[in-house]
Amino acid sequence: MLEESKFILKHKDYNPSRAVYGFLGKTFPTKSHKYRNDADADGNKDAVLKAFGKNYHSISVLHQVHGKKSIIIDKDMVVDGIEADAHVTTDPSVLLGIQTADCVPLLFIDNENKVVGAAHAGWKGAVGGIIESTMKTMEYSGAKVSNVDVVMGPCIRQNSYEVAKEFYDIFLAESKGNDVFFRPSKHKYFFDLPGYVKNRVQKYPINKFYDIESDTFKNSKSFFSYRRSFKSDKKLQGHILSVVGIK
Repeated sequence: MLEESKFILKHKDYNPSRAVYGFLGKTFPTKSHKYRNDADADGNKDAVLKAFGKNYHSISVLHQVHGKKSIIIDKDMVVDGIEADAHVTTDPSVLLGIQTADCVPLLFIDNENKVVGAAHAGWKGAVGGIIESTMKTMEYSGAKVSNVDVVMGPCIRQNSYEVAKEFYDIFLAESKGNDVFFRPSKHKYFFDLPGYVKNRVQKYPINKFYDIESDTFKNSKSFFSYRRSFKSDKKLQGHILSVVGIK
C-alpha cells in the first residue's frame, strides 16, 4: 500500500493474511468522496485502487437499492452501477466497494478459501435478507461459514438514531424479541441498527465478528452522515467507501 493507506480505517485487532480491507471516510484524499454518478467518480476510484496496491485493476461499486440481491463479481463483470446491495468475489484483481452514510457496511472474509464479500445493510435490507443473501453467495463461491470473518464498519449508533413508533412496530411484527434493539425516548424510540445487524450475522456459526464501533452521526470530522446532512444543509456531501479484496 502507498501513502494514502494511512487514511484507511481498519480494526485494530484484525489483519487477515490473504485479504485487504478498510473504510474510507472524509480524510481519504479524493476530490468528492463519491464513487458513482459524479464527475470525479473515476478519479476517486483510481485513487482507491492506488492506495490498495498495484495488484488491483478495477473496483466494483454497486447501485444500491436497499434490497437483498447479492451478486458475484470478476474482472469481466466490473460494470459501474450494477443494481444490487452485496457482491462477492474470488478474483484477486478486483476490489469490492460499498457506499454508506449511516447504513451498516459489512465486509465478509474467508481468509482460508480466499473469498470476500461486501454488503450494504440499511434497516430495509437487513430486514429483507441482505445478510442471508450475501452468506449464500459466499458459500456458493467456495467460502465455508465457519471460516468467515465479518467486519462492521462505521454506521449510525443507537444514541443517534431516533425513530417513530411506526418504525418500531415493523420490527415487532417480525419478532417480539426485536424489542431488545429499541430504547424508549420521550415520544419515540432509539434503534440499535448495528446490534440488529450483528444479531442476524451471528445466527451463522462464523469465525469472528469485528466492529469498528464508530458513530457516523456524531463523528462529523471523519464520516458522512445522511441524517446529519439532512438536518443541516439538506444535501449529502459524500459517502464512506468500504472496501475488501483478496491479497
